[in-house]
Amino acid sequence: MDFSNGDRFTFDKVNKVLYFNRICLCEDVQDFAVTTDYTKGKEIVNVKVEFTNKAYTTKYTMAN
Repeated sequence: MDFSNGDRFTFDKVNKVLYFNRICLCEDVQDFAVTTDYTKGKEIVNVKVEFTNKAYTTKYTMAN
């Protein structure tokens, strides 16, 4: 996922590593997904990170 300021999240499926730019954020990542939807005129970004025994989902409401 790329941002307009040049920052980037990268998920390496082979090595199961999640990076922010060139910084390793976490290892043993089974799945990583970012989706966007619109609710009541607001942009909602859903982030899912799944590990072997646990999954985390967070929603962000973007400012207009």
